[in-house]
Amino acid sequence: MNFISKCSLLAAISLACLTSPLSQASNAKLTAKAAELAPYQQRAFQDEVFYFVLPDRFYNGDSSNDLGAAANDKKRAVSRGGLDKTHKGMYHGGDLAGLTEKLPYLDNLGVSAIWLTPVLRNRAMQAGTSGYHGYWILDFTEIDPHLGSNAELKNFIDQAHKRNIKVFFDIITNHTADVIKYKECHGEDGLGWIVDVRGNDCPFISMAQLAEGKHYSPLIPKGDETLKYPKWLNDMDVYHNQGDSFWRGESSVRGDFSGLDDLYTQKASVVNGMVDIYKDIIDEFKPDGFRIDTVKHVNIDFWQQFSPALMQHAKTQGIDNFFMFGEVYSFEPELLSRFTTEAKIPSVLDFAFQGAMTKTLVEQQGTDVLAQLFAKDHFYQTEHKDLTLKVCVTPTLIN
Repeated sequence: MNFISKCSLLAAISLACLTSPLSQASNAKLTAKAAELAPYQQRAFQDEVFYFVLPDRFYNGDSSNDLGAAANDKKRAVSRGGLDKTHKGMYHGGDLAGLTEKLPYLDNLGVSAIWLTPVLRNRAMQAGTSGYHGYWILDFTEIDPHLGSNAELKNFIDQAHKRNIKVFFDIITNHTADVIKYKECHGEDGLGWIVDVRGNDCPFISMAQLAEGKHYSPLIPKGDETLKYPKWLNDMDVYHNQGDSFWRGESSVRGDFSGLDDLYTQKASVVNGMVDIYKDIIDEFKPDGFRIDTVKHVNIDFWQQFSPALMQHAKTQGIDNFFMFGEVYSFEPELLSRFTTEAKIPSVLDFAFQGAMTKTLVEQQGTDVLAQLFAKDHFYQTEHKDLTLKVCVTPTLIN
């Protein structure tokens, strides 16, 4: 089986971590290359050249937001601080203003789509490190102040679209920032940390153990009761509250992701709430699609409702070419394909291809590994009538 017949695409990815090439390019003659492509509203996903960017690490276009929320902003006080350019776990000052300023540079590289790591408002500091990466979301309605404002994100997308470049958001439905604590792990006030005799922090409590009466006593530390937005996210009953995941079995779906509050995505109210959150984001910002984080850590029933609802909603907003792809970290097509067929997500990242290439080229196991992988392409065959897709497209990302 040749590469053309494989149900995958090759999307070039540059991981933006360094800013030094930008200053070198500032005085060079830059070419608007994306203008030569088909209009972004019509261009197929598999034709894109992606630039995967962590905004905080890209370019600082506005130093006034380096500390995040303003010092007198009580509502967003927990989203302030964390700046330390000498520390890899802290904020470095990159922002949406910097990305907007450097769009000519990205365009000149041949980029046709930009994939942003999460940009919604985070808890700035947890356990001695910062939320520079964007995965500790407190507020699903606004942009993190370290990166700018909602208006600045809209302007960035508008400017990218004028250059015929698409913009994709990295989104999260599995968890929120770590706000909920357990008395058994963190004490009566939720501010301590109790480690059991085996060295565990908050060991996962299984459904069977819950049925026997064992459970944690969740609480929210004083002063943190209304940190999250929308407000329904402050209700402790919309979380599993079963302790930390150990990444296997039911803990993979119901456990806290390194302490992050794991949403009870089996509940209809949570499904509807998350659908509404991302419908609102589509309405406000008009992105071209979503990359979905931690897909395999959410029950498949959730995706069966979430994915078609958002794909259809994007069409009502005039984004006919809207596309979503999920992160299912597995090297097995049998598992990856379940999320494009059964879960109805249009696409997943092709980690199976990554694994096969590592075995073929790095471990020198021969090209039979690739033949074995391509022989499993049939697992991806599907027809989502509600998504108007007849076969999956699995992005194979090349760094």
